[in-house]
Amino acid sequence: MKCHELDSPGVGVLRNTFTKLIKYFFSSKENLSKFDSDLECRLDGMHIVPGAVIDPGNTNNVPGIVITTGEGVNMDRPWLIAQVDKEPDFATQENVHWATVNMTFVCLDFDADICAKIADAVMFALVSIEPMLLETWRWLKQYKPKQQTSPQLARKATDQNAFEDFYESRVIVELQYVYATLTRRESRRMQDYAFTGDVVGINSVDDVVKTR
Repeated sequence: MKCHELDSPGVGVLRNTFTKLIKYFFSSKENLSKFDSDLECRLDGMHIVPGAVIDPGNTNNVPGIVITTGEGVNMDRPWLIAQVDKEPDFATQENVHWATVNMTFVCLDFDADICAKIADAVMFALVSIEPMLLETWRWLKQYKPKQQTSPQLARKATDQNAFEDFYESRVIVELQYVYATLTRRESRRMQDYAFTGDVVGINSVDDVVKTR
């Protein structure tokens, strides 16, 4: 929490943080709760990495978990006006949008049953961490575990002797958060500045400068 409470939302932060969380969870059998006896034999060789596209013929990450942000971030404007003017001179603007991203955890193993148990453990970890994530990231508003797929045999390569068959199961969690930016426009202040000679106690522009 101390390392990430000041994070700004983005694909890089999400990939990095969830990779570290899952690595920690699988770093010791004591963290696995009821899954320790089933997965203890896989811990030493487990590859937990952020990724984008999985090559079905590549076994370098098996057994392992590949963590991605799915298709990326979808932005939406749920309010009629996303830009909110602030400050008396209207020179500071806050631009607010609603962002949605599907964190996807691809669980891989040569055994279908072990693949399913890895996915079970990942779902267990992700559901358990929800309260702490909502407390740490104030911009995170919705955290929804969406799907856990059954183990499926990965697509076989043309040369059956060159690669080993392996299975994959996906765990998907939907995150929704507020994406807000704050812009201060000094040029707006200068543009809207006006001097009126009838202000009591001010006789010249020099007097205005002195009073600021």
